Amino acid sequence: MHEASIAASLMRIAERALSTSSGTRLLRIDVSIGRLKAVEAALVQSCFAFMAEGTRCEGAELSVSEVAVRARCRRCAAEGEIQKYRFVCAACGSTELDVTGGQELRVDRVLVC
Repeated sequence: MHEASIAASLMRIAERALSTSSGTRLLRIDVSIGRLKAVEAALVQSCFAFMAEGTRCEGAELSVSEVAVRARCRRCAAEGEIQKYRFVCAACGSTELDVTGGQELRVDRVLVC
């Protein structure tokens, strides 16, 4: 389950943010996860909540935003969102696509108080 290792990494990031700020408690972490990462947001949130128990992160909100899969066609240069993992250009029908979004896994914001 890679969701647990993601939650552990988020805990380390939160602790680092707390140690470098004047804050004493984590309020919220905002995270963006691309659909191609195959990560279950609810599992990351529950693992994070479990790991946060008894720490300065306990009770913090973990907000996960899903990032859609996007691609650019090499043949006609059209860009768009990929629906249902069907990697075909909606404009010309080509399968020659470069993925431009949906592989992200990033922390967008850490709020401490």
